[in-house]
Amino acid sequence: MNVSRARDLQDIRSHQEFERLCHELLAAEYNDYQAVAGEGGDEGIDGFRGNREIVYQFKFSVHRLRPGEYFADLDRVVKLYPLREWVLVIPRDPTSRLLDLARARARLYNIRVTILDRTALENLISKHSTIREKYFPELAREATVLRLHKRIATKDDVRRLQKEVRANRPVKLHAVPPPESLTPLHRKEIQKAADKIVRESRGKIKYGQVFSMLKNEFGEVDNWYWIPDSRFPEVSKWLHNFTYGVRDEYGVRDSVTLLKGVIQSERRQLGLSDSEYKELLLQLTGVDSTTKMDKEQLLSVRDYFNLLIARGA
Repeated sequence: MNVSRARDLQDIRSHQEFERLCHELLAAEYNDYQAVAGEGGDEGIDGFRGNREIVYQFKFSVHRLRPGEYFADLDRVVKLYPLREWVLVIPRDPTSRLLDLARARARLYNIRVTILDRTALENLISKHSTIREKYFPELAREATVLRLHKRIATKDDVRRLQKEVRANRPVKLHAVPPPESLTPLHRKEIQKAADKIVRESRGKIKYGQVFSMLKNEFGEVDNWYWIPDSRFPEVSKWLHNFTYGVRDEYGVRDSVTLLKGVIQSERRQLGLSDSEYKELLLQLTGVDSTTKMDKEQLLSVRDYFNLLIARGA
């Protein structure tokens, strides 16, 4: 494929072209990035940082792969190197099933599993203009036109500014978030958690209050969006604990039926098989099914599973 004709990520039609683009983006973003030469990389590794503590795996296919196929290389690589983080690089946005599997693998191997998806790649392409001009010349020309357009103030712009000055209203300035701030994918995960907190409080805690507390907890930023992405695991743990605190305060989890539902949800988060699940229930309560438990036993199981989830977050 002739790279000069590529319009955007959707127009890339080969693994080789996608691989070259990813190598160049990651090398431009990280000084210590090292590409692994050869078709398919080395032992399921397309690139790495440090002493293979952070490993990158590119997955490109014209047709969408089954979610489990994305992690076959991780299951092999994790046995070979002391991984701290495994990064899956894909040219499309992930499905909810793929995100669930990524979280399950992270808990299973006790490492960070990150998905560098279409949104994140497009952000890197926008950031590194030289690469954008090389692979996406039409996008580069559009960006140049937009920059020039923004520099030209129309008569309407001038009239609006004059009215603001006369009304003693300041002109609004839009700050640019730092490059290390939360990724769009992680912001979406945080917003879902905030929605859950509002629901659990039955509307007594407002959406804005959650983000105000979040910003104060991970302070020194003007906007919660600007929290460094490296602190996302801490943010997730804080939101998880906040949710359970809200449930305690507003009495949402008193009923036995609801407790059983919570335990089943936690079981899915932990990825427990039937045999592992029953063995844990026996160890904790002496019975192997929640249908045989009283409320106190259910509470002990729920709290123990909650502790396991918090440790893995």
